[in-house]
Parts: sequence; structure tokens; C-alpha cells
Amino acid sequence: MTAVDWLLPMDDLRALGRALAADSGLRAIGHDAAAQRRVWDLAVQHWLHLCLAWRVAGEAGASWADSVRRDARAMLAEAAVLEELQRRELCAVISALTGAWIPALLLKGAAWVYQVYPMPMLRSREDTDLLINAADRDRVAQVLLARGYEPAAENTAELATAQRHYRRMDVQQFLHPIDVHWRVTNPLVFADALPFARVWPRSVPIAALGGAPALCLVDALLLACLHRLAHHGDDSNLIWVYDIHWLATRLTADEWKDLVEQAAANGLSGVCRQGLSRSMDVFGTIVPTDILSSLAACVAGADAAFLHARVGPLRMLASDWRTMGSWRGRMRLLGAHVFPEREYMASKYGTKSPLLLPLLYAHRALTGLPRWLRQ
Repeated sequence: MTAVDWLLPMDDLRALGRALAADSGLRAIGHDAAAQRRVWDLAVQHWLHLCLAWRVAGEAGASWADSVRRDARAMLAEAAVLEELQRRELCAVISALTGAWIPALLLKGAAWVYQVYPMPMLRSREDTDLLINAADRDRVAQVLLARGYEPAAENTAELATAQRHYRRMDVQQFLHPIDVHWRVTNPLVFADALPFARVWPRSVPIAALGGAPALCLVDALLLACLHRLAHHGDDSNLIWVYDIHWLATRLTADEWKDLVEQAAANGLSGVCRQGLSRSMDVFGTIVPTDILSSLAACVAGADAAFLHARVGPLRMLASDWRTMGSWRGRMRLLGAHVFPEREYMASKYGTKSPLLLPLLYAHRALTGLPRWLRQ
């Protein structure tokens, strides 16, 4: 079978997926210059360029153009330097939180690069995510401020968000963003999914980060499936599906059974089944035959709105609206989005004048609604 024959039945997304997952897929593309170009551009678009660079630079990528392989090696060298800067800062932050007796869990890419990826620099990430107990929010803020982090100007209403954003510029002028979560996701329908009190006792240490705690692999896979749909949608970036692939390949038989049980307990059977199905389709992920059927048998209706197309702000608001249940709660929800705190408005518009507040709220509503409709 020629390289072109191998690619004909598959779209470029699957071609990229197979190139990342199997040597045969990588070699096949390497014999077709046009396919190389398409797949490489797609990898960049989906933040998988470092993973593809690692594959291309290795022995299985010998069929790729020499210029592409040189660029891949240079890209990996630069990524290794940036990852080391991220790792050192992350260790310092975890150490500061530990010194203040504040339990915190690493979430998403910051943990998975050390838990399941072949090399930490292969998964590009813009920020570090931490999960904390809601009662520790102010204490965490104090620790981060003491390290030179600055809070972002954002709507901090309880019903509008479940996280705070901070960032710090180090002496090398490298930016370190940190997202502090007290729920793993913003949509209220998943407010009870993977709560801190449940996942903390199941957490595992990451040796490369001095024993910093992170979600166990089962909880991490549940979060990977949930985060992808709840925040990015089913047609979102492939990096989120690739996370699912790597996490799934690490599970033992007992952990697969635990996954089904934990998915049902956290109301995540539907999103978990969807994530695993996408990973199987694109990357050929091997999932035990009975797992998808077991997950399908446990699917509830609460997550149905997130199992199809991208969930934009209005659809997410509609989901939150239904979740609130009472009209009093729904009015509080609207207030959280339409009338955020005065401190946020003052920071956003650069004025503290109470006389201007009605005009500023009106401006925010008029300019924000078209953006929500477009998304």
C-alpha cells in the first residue's frame, strides 16, 4: 500500500492522530511531501506540534524531509528550556503553599506532562491549574501575592466563575500564569463533579515536582473528558483528546473498573464515554470492550447539552439557568453575569466614580451580548 493509498480513506485529523500514535502512520505521511505539510500545519493548529516534532525527530520519522527534522529538533530544544522554567516556578509555588499548610492539587497539563506524557516538554501549556478547597481562596491569594503574582481583572461573582487567574513575570521576562480553581469546571450542572474533598484522598505525588500532589489517573481521565466538553466543546482542539489518549493508555484493569464507578458517582458517564470515543476514533486508543457499554448504561440527562456541538456562552447560561431551579436563584445568576462587582468595573474601565456605574453596566451589556451571540 502506498502512502497516498493509506491516507485516502482518512481525513487529515485521523492522519495526524495515527502519525502520533503509530510508527506506520508517521512513515506513511513521510513519503508524501504534501501530506507532511498538511499534517504539520494541522498539528500547529491543534497545539500538537511538539508531540509531532518528537515523533518526526525520532527513528520512525526518518522518511520525513531533513529540513523538517532539523526544525523539529530545534523546536524541542527550545521547548525543553521553557519547560524547565515552568517546572522551577511550579515547584516554588507548591513549596510556598505547602509551607503555608494549604493543600492544593495540580490539574490538567501541569500534572499530565509528568504523569503520562513521554517527555514533559511535549505538551505545550499556557498556564498552571490548581484545585483548592474553596475555604482557602484568600490564603492562596496571599501566598501568590507574596511571590509577586498579580490577580487578573475579572468578574469574580460566585455564580459566574469557579476560578481566579494570577500571573507573574520572572527575571527572564517569562510569564507564569496560574489558574486557581475551587471547582474543576464552571458550568453549574457539573458543580458537584470531582469535588476537592473527594479527590484529595485519592491524589498521588509527582516525583519530578518534589512530590506535589495531583489527581490520580482515574480522576484525571474524568477531568480530561469533562474539561474538553464543558469549556471547549466537542469540536474543540485535538490537544484535549490527546490528553485523554495518554491517560487511557496508562489505566490498569482495576482502574478501568474504578473509572466506570467514579464516572457514575460524579455524573460524568456521558462526557467520559464521549471523550473516550473521540480518542478511539482519532488516535486509535485501546479501550476495554465493556467500558463504553458500561458508561452508556449509566448516562444521565444532566450533561446532555454538552455532548453535541460547541457550547457557547448563551447555551452555557441556559444550562446554568435550568440548574438553578428556582426563580430566586436564576435572578442571582443573571445578576452575577450582568452586574459584576464594582471593583471589577472600576478596574476594567479605569474609574471609581459611582455616577458612571449605570452607564458602564449598560455599555458592558450592549457590547457583551453581540459577542455572546457570535460565540
